[in-house]
Amino acid sequence: MSEIIASHSLLIAPTVLGEALWIYRDDERSEKVLINEGLIRELHPALQIATISDAERALAIALTKEMDDGEAETLAIASLRTVRMCSDDHAALRVAPRVSVVTVTTLELLDAWASAQSQARVRQALRSLRKRANYTAPRSHPLRDWFIRESSE
Repeated sequence: MSEIIASHSLLIAPTVLGEALWIYRDDERSEKVLINEGLIRELHPALQIATISDAERALAIALTKEMDDGEAETLAIASLRTVRMCSDDHAALRVAPRVSVVTVTTLELLDAWASAQSQARVRQALRSLRKRANYTAPRSHPLRDWFIRESSE
C-alpha cells in the first residue's frame, strides 16, 4: 500500500472537479471554503485534469446506468488508462473489478500515510477529515473502527 502514497501525480476527471463543492475552513466549521482547481493545485501541485477521449466518454456514458457521472467518468479513465482509482462510492467499487480497475479508498490511503506519521498527527488529520469534509467511514469498511477511534475527541 505504501506505493500508493509514493505517487506524486493526481489525475482528476473534469466532472469530479465540478462535483467537489466545499469544505469547512477549520474544525469549528466557522466558514465554508469553495473547492476549486486553484485550491486543489495549492494542496497538490502535480494535479492533472484529464482530457477525456472518445473511448473514455463512451465507457463513462455506459457506466452512468450504474453510478453518478463523476464516478463513471473516473472509472472509465482508470479502466482505459490502466491506473488506480480512489473512491468511496459503493457502486464504483462494485463495478471496478468488471472493468479491470484496481481501487483504493480514502481510509486505505490514510492508513498507508499514517504508518509514517506520529499518532498525534494522524489523529489531527482524521479529525479534520471528519469535521471539515464531513466524512463518515462506510459501515462495511474494514478500517471503520480505526477511523472512528482515532477521529473521536
